[in-house]
Amino acid sequence: MVALGLIVGAGPAAGEDPPPAVELDQLLRIPRTTPIENARRGGATRSEWQARFTEAEENLEQARAALATAREELEGLAGEQGNWQMAAPGMPQGSSESSPLSYRLLQEIRRQREEVARFERRLRDLQIEANLAGVPDEWLAAANDAPAPGR
Repeated sequence: MVALGLIVGAGPAAGEDPPPAVELDQLLRIPRTTPIENARRGGATRSEWQARFTEAEENLEQARAALATAREELEGLAGEQGNWQMAAPGMPQGSSESSPLSYRLLQEIRRQREEVARFERRLRDLQIEANLAGVPDEWLAAANDAPAPGR
């Protein structure tokens, strides 16, 4: 107990400056000089957050590319058919060969639009999740700036 009294009652030695005051909030935060690579925010590390964003962005890019491909294919099919094809009332217009193909392409475009919307929602939800988890912006910026593997 005597040793404890010496520690608690000990003040600065003669000629020394007193130590700086430390607030409670400062004690409860990780110092900025400490690397936060292994820190977890929202249950994930920096690399896990970057992987989530990279995957979401790649899925969105692939869905947009598939939609563009389907649209180009439909435009090519429309270019092959004449603009002024006539048919009797009640009969399908144009050749019967391209009609099922164009229907298939229209369905494919509709499906691809839904995929793009789904991946855009997923990316937006991921951004909201990261914001609520307090993920630092530099964790997310690094994911957006880093080149995707295989490019």
